[in-house]
Amino acid sequence: MTEEQESELSFGDERVSTPPTPKVCFTELKLSESRIHAQRYGRLGIGVKRRFLFDRSGRPLLYYWYKGWEKNDPFLEACAKELQNKDLLNFFKPMDSRITQTLTYDLYRESEWRIIYFKELLEKKWIKDPRDSNNTKEHEYFNSLTAEERSKLRYLIPLDGWFAVIIYPSIATKNKGQQEDSTGVKDQTTLIKKLPDRGNLVEGNNWPIELDLDACRNF
Repeated sequence: MTEEQESELSFGDERVSTPPTPKVCFTELKLSESRIHAQRYGRLGIGVKRRFLFDRSGRPLLYYWYKGWEKNDPFLEACAKELQNKDLLNFFKPMDSRITQTLTYDLYRESEWRIIYFKELLEKKWIKDPRDSNNTKEHEYFNSLTAEERSKLRYLIPLDGWFAVIIYPSIATKNKGQQEDSTGVKDQTTLIKKLPDRGNLVEGNNWPIELDLDACRNF
């Protein structure tokens, strides 16, 4: 989970700030659209069932036209004025990244979901603080990062039995991950699937679907 810069919504003369709440973002794209998505976000994909997000108070975003026009959205205006917890404004996003006469709906097409920080998630260990030395493995991983990476990272979200898909960057990487124990993919997947996941009696026994990015064009 990382933080973005604080943003601002405006309604005429009234403005409200959206806090830079730690969050992690997901997409609900069709697999056939994965290669386009990968051009912006990277070629390795990890997929989970929706229940993974619901368990952690995650949800799909509420989109409005585009930045600068939120003042014309009575629903968003009411939420921004009346929400006591302004962190919830992180579930709103414009449909288009640019203010132009012709909308591309480039952000809306990502079908984004988010999990944002709530203290209850930390208390229940749904998320973990990698700066806390009591979280031994997470702390070790945090210390292995560069200074720039450490400055961005806030929390980690452990996978559980709802882990459902791996999209490898290439067929060669997929073959290596499936065939060579040295990569640790098999061991880590087995470990994840054995973790307690609050009553999930089905998915914990199912191995994740494994695809390579180029194969996704066929779905």
